[in-house]
Amino acid sequence: MEGLLKLGIDPKAILVYIINMGFLTVILWYFLYNPIIGFLDKRQKKISDTILEADIIKAEFEKKLAEMESDRAKTQAELKAEVEKMEKFIEQRKAELIAEMESEKEKLLAKANIDIEKRSANLVKDAEKQLLEIIKKIVLEIVYNKVPAEVIQGSVNDAWNKYKK
Repeated sequence: MEGLLKLGIDPKAILVYIINMGFLTVILWYFLYNPIIGFLDKRQKKISDTILEADIIKAEFEKKLAEMESDRAKTQAELKAEVEKMEKFIEQRKAELIAEMESEKEKLLAKANIDIEKRSANLVKDAEKQLLEIIKKIVLEIVYNKVPAEVIQGSVNDAWNKYKK
């Protein structure tokens, strides 16, 4: 120990330094190290809980996404089937309407032909009457009232019917 004193080192001071250092280590350990470790443990637990929660949310999101994709595919299939059904209905209705229009067209054409025939017959009758009147006037003018009008009328009618056929 004397050698240490010669060097200027006091063993009592070293002992006081060691005791102070131990005391300081215990105080720092109790008041600083344990709270920091506790804080770090809490922080690590909070981070791991957050990661776990994020994984759960991610799994739920992926599940919902898969459900939405299947719903979308199902809806698309339903829409496609509905569109095909509507197209078939439209084609069927189109064919029905075309058939109905053709039927109406045939009816209208038949009615128009009947009307045309009636009008043609009426026109022919009117033309015959007018022609007979003209012939009657011509013959009466020729005969100049020497033959009775009823006889001429009967003769013209008979001749007309004979040559008309």
